[in-house]
Amino acid sequence: MKPKAATTATESGDVTDGDLSIASGFVGELAYRQDDLINVNLAIKNHVKKNLSIAAFVSPLMIENLQLTVGGTFAVVNEWDSTAKDWSENKGNEFGIDIRARYKLSEEISITTMHNLSSGYDTSADLNTLKLWDMLSVAYKFDERMTIGCTLNAVFDNLDSDHVFTGADVTTSPYLAIQATEKVAVTTALRFAVTGWNPSIDGHESLNVTIPVIFAFNY
Repeated sequence: MKPKAATTATESGDVTDGDLSIASGFVGELAYRQDDLINVNLAIKNHVKKNLSIAAFVSPLMIENLQLTVGGTFAVVNEWDSTAKDWSENKGNEFGIDIRARYKLSEEISITTMHNLSSGYDTSADLNTLKLWDMLSVAYKFDERMTIGCTLNAVFDNLDSDHVFTGADVTTSPYLAIQATEKVAVTTALRFAVTGWNPSIDGHESLNVTIPVIFAFNY
């Protein structure tokens, strides 16, 4: 029986028959924590040639009843040019800024908020697009088994000058969470989702109302 040639993946991602090819990447993570003071995480990733991402997040630990994380990610994006048979140079950059916090007002009431501003590279248009995501949630715990709350989400896309703002997507969800047994939890909500909301355009938005019911089993 004649042995079959090894399948080789080239830098472009194309697959041909030939000798075996081995590729490598790099991932490095660094963490530092000092109790009741600060927690820091740093990550560097280079999975694909000429594509690099760096992320750093900081959490202060000295504030009672507050869980807070602030950080950001920066990435360099490049593509394989099949015509030039080489990698592009500085094809685009991406970044994301995150703020996440949860504050416990009392044993029963807590507030959670998350905010993210991101610039992502659009390969089809060959430019970046800016997006803002905001979330605010308030929860009240009746007892060990029942919690009620309300969550508000808002996403604003195409905020940069190179795109046309098409409207925001806004979702609000009053919910009820019940720990039915030690291993079974049930959550239901009344979810109102408005897509394409734009005050400058009458009738542009659409409304969708759903009642999700989520069962969680822990064994």
